[in-house]
Amino acid sequence: MARKSKTKLDSPAAKVMAVLDAVARLRAAPLHALAEQLDLPTPTAHRICRELERLGWLQRMPGSRSWTVARALVDLSANALAGAANSAAARWHPARVDPRDRGDVQLCRAG
Repeated sequence: MARKSKTKLDSPAAKVMAVLDAVARLRAAPLHALAEQLDLPTPTAHRICRELERLGWLQRMPGSRSWTVARALVDLSANALAGAANSAAARWHPARVDPRDRGDVQLCRAG
């Protein structure tokens, strides 16, 4: 089983984000595993999963009782990664290209 959460889940938003993170990490997570890993009461984990399902962020695995990510969460993740890549690319630029480095490029921080 995956590690237990060390983050303090002291707000509704923290609990929701922890559930999303755990489901994404586990890929297919039974409710009891989520509740145990996050140290949440099972009814609380169930309510969060059901609401995230209603909103399109989670879905049940067909033929099982496990939860997995839904299309909306996959899209959000892809957009976040693309945004982070674009942001990182804007902050870094090639400082020097040395043909002896077999095509390796050294980067330095812009600005």
